[in-house]
Amino acid sequence: MVANGHHWDPRFPDFPGEFSGITMHAHHYVDPRTPHDFSGKRILVVGLGNSAADIAVELSSKALDNTLTLSTRSSAWIVPKYFAGKPADKYYHTSPHIPVAWQRKFMQVMQPMTAGRPESYGLPTPNHKFFEAHPTQSVELPLRLGSGDIIPKPDIASLDGDTVHFVDGTSGDFDIIIYATGYNITFPFFDPDFISAPDNRIDLFKRMFSPGIDDLIFAGFAQAVPTLFPFVECQARLIGTYAVGRYRLPSTDEMHRVIKSDTEFYTGHMLNRPRHTQQLDHYLYEHNMRVKEIPAGMRRAATMGAPQWARVAADTETRHAEPAIAGSPQEG
Repeated sequence: MVANGHHWDPRFPDFPGEFSGITMHAHHYVDPRTPHDFSGKRILVVGLGNSAADIAVELSSKALDNTLTLSTRSSAWIVPKYFAGKPADKYYHTSPHIPVAWQRKFMQVMQPMTAGRPESYGLPTPNHKFFEAHPTQSVELPLRLGSGDIIPKPDIASLDGDTVHFVDGTSGDFDIIIYATGYNITFPFFDPDFISAPDNRIDLFKRMFSPGIDDLIFAGFAQAVPTLFPFVECQARLIGTYAVGRYRLPSTDEMHRVIKSDTEFYTGHMLNRPRHTQQLDHYLYEHNMRVKEIPAGMRRAATMGAPQWARVAADTETRHAEPAIAGSPQEG
């Protein structure tokens, strides 16, 4: 089982020049005092995902006496954490019975009506439509941008000492740069020639199995919308069924076909960036696993028998089991 996650190996951008101040990744940010004292500083946060939004909001507090600038390459659509007094994901639920393109179009129409356009807060116009990149969920970011507590900037052009030049021709001097620029998917315990994810791309059947290796399972490798936990719970159902030999994988050729089809279905409409290679809609994934894939795998196991590794494990356990002798410690 591989469940080492995909949000632990920080990814840094490569900008021309060098920065003379403090450089760090959002992964190492804890609070306004850890790992550095973030008060009274000129701070640049790079990125516009959830981590960037949360850090920028926290460090832009008037009490910290900071100047907080937020730089974004692609901009982002901001969605509220609460809608009508309830967590917003209570209202987000895609259906497997309606064409996904229709549902996506409906959400693209509704987004500006419910949360506004990023330009209204001073952010650059996104280079993508709503749900063609992972949206950013934040209640306070629009308020801080609109109040002038956070200064929005486009992408970085170059670094020069403590000065950062932006692609719009403006520049600013900074003490700290916090890169909230995502993560690499890496497996330090595997030889790269065996399993690796160049540019965060790894071909896994149902995001779990590498074709041809039936005794290796991955869990949790998806950027699931609206959240990760139901997705992992769904995978646990298949893992449990597989572990007891009641699920069997399809042929290697069929796995490759499904990988290609699923990749196009879940990410074909997304920006072609390392951040979006693992994008997935939990509701559609869960429906497919519950209604189609797990029952199909159970039928394969019933017809063809348990996976080879499960049969070997069962035979080994049987050979090593010794009958208890009356009066021996085993009997108790």
